[in-house]
Amino acid sequence: MENLEPYRIEGLDLSLQRKGDLLYHEGPLLSHFVNAQNPDEHYFYKWSDCDDLHNRWLIFGISTENLSFFFDEKLSLLALIQKTNFLFFVDLDTNLNTVNTFVCPTQKIPSDYLPSERSFFKESQYEQYAISLRNDLKQEKKDASEHNFYPILLKEMISIKETQERQNLLLNLIMKNLDKKPHLSD
Repeated sequence: MENLEPYRIEGLDLSLQRKGDLLYHEGPLLSHFVNAQNPDEHYFYKWSDCDDLHNRWLIFGISTENLSFFFDEKLSLLALIQKTNFLFFVDLDTNLNTVNTFVCPTQKIPSDYLPSERSFFKESQYEQYAISLRNDLKQEKKDASEHNFYPILLKEMISIKETQERQNLLLNLIMKNLDKKPHLSD
């Protein structure tokens, strides 16, 4: 495994919950986690390396928007990683206990730990959990846009009502003025 000693830290100050595996081959290769205190904070664990005793995982945060871009094939997995300033590595033993934790500037990640530039989401290569997550994100986006539509519609209706009220006031004033004018026949 690559030497990450200069970046060793005591541990992660995050409470992450595993949601599911996106890529799996004889074990998870890419897993999705969320922050237990803020489920809108997404994290990926990407398997990166191993030795006889440990598996090393690269951990990085992803915004919901960038996660959607990934599923829409607008951003690759590599681009998601490169959008972060720093990320974490953890070495886990066979019982999934954390043995080492490292923080690493993104530009210092060993190249062997990075996915290829062509690491775009392809539905046929990903697990069912990834497809479900993608669909959930699309539905949330659709629901949010529908919810945003109603305030806009409400504002527009209020504006129309206010315009009608002003027109009614103006018409009433005109009618009153017409009633007050002396008629030619008088």
